[in-house]
Amino acid sequence: MAELDLQLSKPMATSLRLKCLHCSAELKRTPLSVACSSCKQSWPIKDGIPRFFQPSYYWGEVTQEDAISILEEVGRLGWRKAVMHRFKDDPGLLATIIDNRRVSWFPLLGLGVDSVALDIGSGYGAITHALSSIVGQVYSIEAIPERVEFTRLRLSQERILNVHQIQGTALDPPFCDASFDLIVVNGVLEWVGDWDQNGDAREVQLTFLRKLARLLKREGVLVIGIENRFGYSLFRGGIDHSGLSYTSLMPRTVASLYMRHFNRNHYRTTLPTRREYRTLTYSERGYRKLLKEAGIPHHSFCWSDPGYNEPLSVIPQRGFLLRDHALNKLSEPSLAWKRGWWRWAKRRLTSGRLLRFVVPDFLIFAGTSVKAVPVGRRLMEVLERSLPQIHSASQSAWTLSVSQKKSVIRVFDPETESLRFVIKASAPHGDERQVRSELRNLHLISSRLTSRAEISFCVPKSMGLARIAKCAYAIEGAAKGEQFSRLLFLTSERQRFQRLVKDLPLCVEVALQIAELMHGNLEVDEIDPTWWQTPDGKGLQSDHETDRLRQLDSVQHGDFTIENIFLEPTTEKLTVIDWDDLRRGLPVLYDVFSLLVSALPAVVIEEKGPRESSRRWEAHFLAAFFGNGSTAKFYRKLLLVACGRLQIPPAGLWQLFLEFLVVRTHYHASRESDQRELHSKFLELTLRNSQHFILADTFECRSGVQ
Repeated sequence: MAELDLQLSKPMATSLRLKCLHCSAELKRTPLSVACSSCKQSWPIKDGIPRFFQPSYYWGEVTQEDAISILEEVGRLGWRKAVMHRFKDDPGLLATIIDNRRVSWFPLLGLGVDSVALDIGSGYGAITHALSSIVGQVYSIEAIPERVEFTRLRLSQERILNVHQIQGTALDPPFCDASFDLIVVNGVLEWVGDWDQNGDAREVQLTFLRKLARLLKREGVLVIGIENRFGYSLFRGGIDHSGLSYTSLMPRTVASLYMRHFNRNHYRTTLPTRREYRTLTYSERGYRKLLKEAGIPHHSFCWSDPGYNEPLSVIPQRGFLLRDHALNKLSEPSLAWKRGWWRWAKRRLTSGRLLRFVVPDFLIFAGTSVKAVPVGRRLMEVLERSLPQIHSASQSAWTLSVSQKKSVIRVFDPETESLRFVIKASAPHGDERQVRSELRNLHLISSRLTSRAEISFCVPKSMGLARIAKCAYAIEGAAKGEQFSRLLFLTSERQRFQRLVKDLPLCVEVALQIAELMHGNLEVDEIDPTWWQTPDGKGLQSDHETDRLRQLDSVQHGDFTIENIFLEPTTEKLTVIDWDDLRRGLPVLYDVFSLLVSALPAVVIEEKGPRESSRRWEAHFLAAFFGNGSTAKFYRKLLLVACGRLQIPPAGLWQLFLEFLVVRTHYHASRESDQRELHSKFLELTLRNSQHFILADTFECRSGVQ
């Protein structure tokens, strides 16, 4: 395995010089103030934070009274518990404040550990917090005192020492030119015309961007998170920054007239009621023109999905990449049974060129130097120099998706539009052991495959490991064939079950081959023993047969689902990806049950089911494992074949099914996945319907829980 350490490090820089807001001379700092020796202006320092701006208004997602009360809870409970308690019913705002995946795009930049970053309009400090663990120094500028204080307490409680806070307006940052390798402007550009109402709103935005251009180092990167003026969600009545629907779609003068007609208070601030539409957003073309006028000529545009505040997927604005991502979304099992005109419209969008113009949110990577963008090129060039097997990566196209533990960068050939290889990067805030563990598991399974010609599956080829700054990058080859979930869910509902009957037996066979191939491999990590406890704290029942099965050195893929299986039509050979959950000690047939549950949206349910997504999962679960229809008969047949192959008495299936549900619930809990509640519900339904289990006639079902 090739492994290279590319730290790209330099001596740590000292604190940046601050400049006077009046004459631009360098400021001198004392314990109580920062002062200009040239024009004699000074600004106070309170709690170690220079205070350049004292707003006469309040601005924020919650009321000023709520913001003050949150600060009291932060001091009493700690910032994380306070936020979890206060915003438990608002998952969007909760993610905005807590989720450190808001800088998911950082591994693409290839910046070194000595980099200096600026977070403008830092709010409650999520981006500042996330950047603090991956760059040398972070400067955080925020105008609203309550938000500044929240961030101060947050950083203090986390013992973070490399962040420099400034209370100041985004419109007038007190920094010298060429100070930053990275500037983040997330959800700010659209508001600056509202914060400075002297003059044309677009001119205010241009002045703001020109100041940022001067603050960037020659190869520095400016990252802007912002909405698309013509995003498809706005055509459905989404709320614009005006607090009203449809205003971004209107001509600016019409939007102003529309706002005067409603004459309502600003929904985020105590500023006077506005008589003009000033929160300007643009199309991709409009942003390009704005940035060029501001002296920032180089830029890469990406769709940030589900939003720029939650960039869990970052997709460059290239037709085939946008289509690929949209098809991935449409083929997600959790969305597979959504019907109606909106799903039809989204499917039509993927087949044409319109999607590029109506994506809801942008991440814009911009710079004054051609070497700053396109984003990803610096990373690819470094990896290409280090790992010759990924030659010409700098000419490739890419997409990024992120989970709690890692980022996945998929690299494509732009000419053939085919996937070339996949980069698994440690999360910017996380532990690189996750990436290393997955690479080790891939080597373990690959070494076993080389000696078994009769095996009907393969795995991606490992291409090496590199470290850049604080991120580890493991590179592996592309999977062959088409993702099974796409094959299922991009067809009509009538054809899905036929496809399942054709291909699912082969997938079950591969799950059994993995179990046989890896059986007793002591190099594989064991699962957490607490995963055997039921959600209510009770243990699973144990008898002689169960003990015998549990003591087997069972090794399973760990997340053997239709999303992680690729089928090659010509050879009918499977490629299995994502080996980070390979574990020893999982229940026998764990992979088989995982596969069957992941395919539930494609199974046939005879009677008309409920419309709600969670209820439909439950209905299909009961039809597949406790029904009498075609799906139940098909699943029963597959499970009996699996029992025969592994010499498991059918009487043991009930206990194994219970063990699978208990362990799978803990697995999803460890990933903070919404599937935890669903699998907990599956366990409850299983215990309630034990007498109807599809193999109940082979033995007497018991609860299995003591």
